[in-house]
Amino acid sequence: MEISELSVGAHELYLFIENEGKLYRLHMGIKKNLALKKAKGIYEIEKARKAFSILTRDGADRYAKEFGVRGARGVKMFPVEDRRQVDAVLEEIFRDEHANGAFETVLPQKYQKRATKTATHDAVTKLAKTRESMR
Repeated sequence: MEISELSVGAHELYLFIENEGKLYRLHMGIKKNLALKKAKGIYEIEKARKAFSILTRDGADRYAKEFGVRGARGVKMFPVEDRRQVDAVLEEIFRDEHANGAFETVLPQKYQKRATKTATHDAVTKLAKTRESMR
């Protein structure tokens, strides 16, 4: 599902989640966990969407608290269909980012590709030499 295909409510929720700083840690934690599952070969799309539903639900509640009337709940403001659309978009974006190697460096070393391990080693070596020359 493309972002342009989202309903108005789902689009609003998606934009709020992407731009809310307090949700960033949760968002990155979910992505890191899913990247590890992909590396292990146990990634499932439906389970990934369920993981993103935690973020979506939290985002909806924060949106309702910030913009809704007093006592409003996110599940009332954003119907299930809107939240599922956002889950699907977040999952597709994650897959695209993962395919482009965005999470390679956050994986444990045993799951990293050889090129990433080499680049990390070279960067650490260069940093150590720079620090030695500063002494």
